[in-house]
Amino acid sequence: MNPGVGNKSIALKSCHNILLRDFSILHGGHFGILATAVDNLTIDNLKIDTNRDGMGVDSCRNVRLSNCY
Repeated sequence: MNPGVGNKSIALKSCHNILLRDFSILHGGHFGILATAVDNLTIDNLKIDTNRDGMGVDSCRNVRLSNCY
């Protein structure tokens, strides 16, 4: 991996009406999920195993997180 470049399983940027539900991320890298500028994001019943941050939520609106480990 190149220095200064983070790896992630799922990256979302500037999108709308996203639903992530009922799955697992194993060995997800720096981020399991990285969401930036997402409107109407629902994350429910996820199991995330990473070596750093499970989720990063930045500059998002209308976000619902539930039942996550």
